[in-house]
Amino acid sequence: MSRSETLSAVGGTRSVRLSVVRPTSRDLNAGAPQVFTFRIPGAPVSFSFAKRTWKSGAKFAIGSLAAFGTSGFLATQVAAAPSLQRQTVLLSVICALAGAALGHLALRSLCGRCRMDASGIRISPRYVGGFIPWRDLQKWEADVLGFRFTVAGRKSPVFVDREYLTFDDQSSMHSMLWACVPEKEIARAV
Repeated sequence: MSRSETLSAVGGTRSVRLSVVRPTSRDLNAGAPQVFTFRIPGAPVSFSFAKRTWKSGAKFAIGSLAAFGTSGFLATQVAAAPSLQRQTVLLSVICALAGAALGHLALRSLCGRCRMDASGIRISPRYVGGFIPWRDLQKWEADVLGFRFTVAGRKSPVFVDREYLTFDDQSSMHSMLWACVPEKEIARAV
């Protein structure tokens, strides 16, 4: 069995070419070598969302702090206005929920990362995506909005917005997905 490796121009993926001698049904002693080409991923692909979204992440963080500050102020004013207790508590809760939602967006924009390697896809923070092994990935698609991964055992797909990725990150992500799981891509009708 001879083995030769060639480096592909796309994203550092390597093609391994194996020549295997398999006897034919007519002549069991001599057979023509059959060549099989396997694509294996090269170096892991890793990128941070903050490269593109640090400005919006800072805005979300400031908005979250303002919403939590407003919620805290309104919570201290419940006893000061007995006739408006329900409205004050309701506004305080709404501001706290808005602060939590903006905090979620700020964390994803500032601390989000994606890493793809031979074992699977790791998207952090954990509550955004977690770890997706290649064997659990049922299908994936890339469209104008981003990358969508359907995972076995999850009700909703994991989504990575294109806003978080540079053009090079998108190309690297496509290359890794095509190298590791090309058969699981959803083909779009043109």
